[in-house]
Amino acid sequence: MTFPFAILAWYAIGCVSTGYLLTRWLTGKDIRQEGSGSTGARNVSRVLGAKGFALTFAGDMLKGLLAMLLAHALEFSGWHLMALVWATLLGHIFPAQLRFKGGKGLAVGFGMVAFINPWLALSVVALLGTLYLLSRKYELSSFLTIVLFPGLVYLWGHDATTLAGLSVMVAIVLAAHASNIVQFFQKKKTSP
Repeated sequence: MTFPFAILAWYAIGCVSTGYLLTRWLTGKDIRQEGSGSTGARNVSRVLGAKGFALTFAGDMLKGLLAMLLAHALEFSGWHLMALVWATLLGHIFPAQLRFKGGKGLAVGFGMVAFINPWLALSVVALLGTLYLLSRKYELSSFLTIVLFPGLVYLWGHDATTLAGLSVMVAIVLAAHASNIVQFFQKKKTSP
């Protein structure tokens, strides 16, 4: 498989939207017209409850795992592998068939990280859990975990390419969450 074709193929994998398909199948609704408009697990839970959250998160995470499994099977590595990470993530966040309105990338990103290094993925969960116990604020804990993630990559001893590539992944996820971050800090300013 040529690399340019692989980029398109992995973007297409990312475009498979678990939340959109699940909500359409179970309710007939377009999840993009509900809540925040995201196709991600958190917004799906507004329509389908906890089960919808779990199924959407699991489906998107498995999509990330599958993308990396296929890349490994085809022996992509180094910058080529990192580019496929970005392509999958961008397909998830900006799916062409949904007019470029998808999820925010956390679940699919977590799935890809879990394939690259399961211990790194467990470290992310541990960090998120610790920050939540300290702050009792999910959004703040999530944002801090995303920002601190490259530090975890470094601590696990990954090479410079993986560190840089996953740092770009973090930048993409943070950009997808830009409106959430702005809203969070606006709430902090207006709260007594």
